[in-house]
Amino acid sequence: MINLSDLDFEFDLRIRHKSKIVLDYRTARLIYYVGKFGKILMASKALNIPYSEALFLIKRAEKALGIKLIARGRGGARRGYAVLTPEARRILDVYASVLGKFNMSLEGQYSIPAIGDLVIIGSDDPVLRELVGLFSGDVPCEYHVVGSLLGIFHIVLGDSDIVVAHLYDPETTEYNVPYVRRLGLENEVHVFRGFIRTLVLAAKKLSCDDPTECLMQSRKLATRGRGSGTYHYLRYLVGDRINTMTILPTRTHEESARLVANDIADLCVTTLREATRYGLDYIELKAEFFDFLIPRDRIEKESAQRFLDFLKENSDLINNHLGYTTPENFLRRIL
Repeated sequence: MINLSDLDFEFDLRIRHKSKIVLDYRTARLIYYVGKFGKILMASKALNIPYSEALFLIKRAEKALGIKLIARGRGGARRGYAVLTPEARRILDVYASVLGKFNMSLEGQYSIPAIGDLVIIGSDDPVLRELVGLFSGDVPCEYHVVGSLLGIFHIVLGDSDIVVAHLYDPETTEYNVPYVRRLGLENEVHVFRGFIRTLVLAAKKLSCDDPTECLMQSRKLATRGRGSGTYHYLRYLVGDRINTMTILPTRTHEESARLVANDIADLCVTTLREATRYGLDYIELKAEFFDFLIPRDRIEKESAQRFLDFLKENSDLINNHLGYTTPENFLRRIL
């Protein structure tokens, strides 16, 4: 017998365009609070939405509507903050007017969300996660995994103190800097050379020696999702054939290796460290740079400088992990 007092009721107002949902209540509230706080991170925390999911919801709405909803404040008090575009404000006004007919609004109860003294956004790395955990004992620190490309894109929105990325450019064979230049961000960010880590192709038992051949034979490939440096490198390896592959997108490299170990996927792209932790057979793909990008308006921030110093002082901890090494120019500025 169902206890009626245990039931929860949820209201959703959806905007449809040509039978396709383009905006729902949760996303509309998220966009509204981005305008209120000026930061996607604060809005996501106020609504208890994971940061990576908040980015996905906004991107999905923008794609469905065919317009930009959030931009960067260019001057005055809003410089460096996320602001709503005129189109976003118009849509929210219409949405709010319909909500009002049901005696509802986009406002609701919330507490001002607390943000860590240091916010790191971008690519996943298991060793960095351990280091952030150690550093957080002295300085409140947050690490949000959204992928290298989204991390770099969101430098301009002011959510991050440090972006971590490993985007390989086959034309120049360099990491990260070419993408910063192409996005016109060279005057917005400093790039510091990070550590080197080994990316591998792993399975319980590999049946071939050529990485591309193994990838095309895979039934289910576990790897970091679109927007990640790993997915970007995978596309470089196999080209458009990636669209024919069955890919299980993962949030972390540890998850990729675990899916293979548990027979959910037959192949994965992960770090050498995670592959060996799960006892997987592997082929080395690339020794890649995992760099640190700091917006110029955060370069003097005490917590950012303390974190760089912490990494320098603990380079031995990085080098002690299989497949990791710090280069001679570790944490020197390369842009």
